[in-house]
Amino acid sequence: MSSVVAAEAVRGRPDGALARIAGAEIYHEVHGSGPALVIVPAGAGRRTWWQQVPVLARTHTVVILDPRAYGRSGDTPEQLGPLAWIDDLAGLLDHLGIERAAVLGHSMSGRAAFGFASRFPARTSAVILVGSTGGVDTPGFSDAERERRLLDASRASSPPPAVAAGFAARRPDLAYLFALLASAEVPGHPKHLAASLTVRPDPRPVVAHDIALLAIVGVQDEAYPPAAVRGLASIIPSATLLEIAGAGHCPHFERAEEFNAAVVAFLAEHRA
Repeated sequence: MSSVVAAEAVRGRPDGALARIAGAEIYHEVHGSGPALVIVPAGAGRRTWWQQVPVLARTHTVVILDPRAYGRSGDTPEQLGPLAWIDDLAGLLDHLGIERAAVLGHSMSGRAAFGFASRFPARTSAVILVGSTGGVDTPGFSDAERERRLLDASRASSPPPAVAAGFAARRPDLAYLFALLASAEVPGHPKHLAASLTVRPDPRPVVAHDIALLAIVGVQDEAYPPAAVRGLASIIPSATLLEIAGAGHCPHFERAEEFNAAVVAFLAEHRA
């Protein structure tokens, strides 16, 4: 297998495909060619990454998926949901013939991205976490406790805002688009968020293998505050921290140009 997927593997699949991974049909799309990058969206869904995929596909084979139990992806009767996401990533890469990849995870999906790097360090060229500590407790911050508070708020239909205060006033068009794109992606989200709490990746293999980490957080992120992400960067020697002003929990959507430039530069430095 190769970290570079041949163009023939991409042709004819603009609408994506389903791969049967550990009993579940996992929807995924493959765009571009070059070193592999896997994007694992969170509850807001795959469609909110429309500003990233075309840009990143200029230099990389971009694999973007609906995680198990989200979007077009199914689950098994056991309803493993996020408990299977790390294994699903490994299975999907095997299905696509990709040996090594950079992995990007957002919010609760950061646990899958960081967990993949922890469990399969030899297959991980780099990790990008967006609004996430990857399920790792950091100085002064309990990831599990934070997620429990988010879960309680989600169950009460009062989750923290996904975007920064003032985003709707500044960009009403994008705010409306975000609401449209994200609204179809989150059936059963509180249940899956609860399941994700048990995914607790070990940071030691990431440190031992010196896997490059880019930790991105919006300055106005109320779900994962910048202080928590700074704490993660402080315990991972290979980490680079980026705080994006004017962004909340979805800086990839709110500040796409700045976000994309940082990711492109990071991936250029840490190619598979």
